[in-house]
Amino acid sequence: MHELRWDPQLKEWVIIASHREDRPLHPTRCPFCELDFNDVLALDNAFPSLSPSPEGVKEESKELERRRKAFGKCEIILYSPDHEGQIEKLELGVIERIVEVWRERYGELSKEFQYIFIFENRGRQIGVTLTHPHGQIYALPFIPPLIRRELDSSDDYFRSNGKCLYCDVVARELEEKERVIEENCSFVHFVPFWSHWPFESHIIPKRHVTSIMEFDRQEIEDLALLLKSSLSRYYDLFSDDLSYIMALHQRPSFGEFQHYHFHIEYYVMNRENQKFKFRGGVETGAGTFINPITPEDAARRLRRRKG
Repeated sequence: MHELRWDPQLKEWVIIASHREDRPLHPTRCPFCELDFNDVLALDNAFPSLSPSPEGVKEESKELERRRKAFGKCEIILYSPDHEGQIEKLELGVIERIVEVWRERYGELSKEFQYIFIFENRGRQIGVTLTHPHGQIYALPFIPPLIRRELDSSDDYFRSNGKCLYCDVVARELEEKERVIEENCSFVHFVPFWSHWPFESHIIPKRHVTSIMEFDRQEIEDLALLLKSSLSRYYDLFSDDLSYIMALHQRPSFGEFQHYHFHIEYYVMNRENQKFKFRGGVETGAGTFINPITPEDAARRLRRRKG
């Protein structure tokens, strides 16, 4: 079943995908290792939460029971045929190819679907079921709530200040330097002043771009450099226990969103070696995060690691 159900109290869609209970959990033989490929590979998810042709769902528009077909698409991006081919271990040319595949799939899927969410889950603490290095793409029929909040806040900021919220954040971080981990010609990697997770960090382009489709060749190469160095720093700090979500935030497929700014967010579960941050009662039940590490200390510790 691929079904959307409307939550009237939070005003957001929930995806119901009961068939995903059948997913393999850490199988003895990796199905991705059995594929014959030598390049970055995009393929359909075998257990998708969304479907381009959902069936068996009766759509309803009752005030308290709104239901829609979960129209969309779920894809897997395999980074390498190597089972140990995490991004920080790959050659720069391969990482550039990952960025290019992200851009190619965004360009294709955005013709049909409202929001293209590109992300990676890594580590058992995140709930990863297959450890072969890979990312995912969810092509959604709606703008997800977190992105909607960012769109609204950046629009409010632009209306009040006549400038991009994210461009101003980058300028402030580069001026203060305290939370900057690394920068190159095109991007800055830093721990945000308001970080929710202990070692959360963001990568933001210095040039105002709204999606990955606007990247030039230099920005593709510079993003590959920062992806490799940022994840090398995390791995140097936490080794094989490293658990994170990497999320690409960019404009929706349809509409005008020039006030928005592409960026990448890392939500890192680790707080110390073999110690993890989980969402407790206040975070999950009330939506208010408690961060046990100051963003400034997190930035200092990441700067000291090998990039």
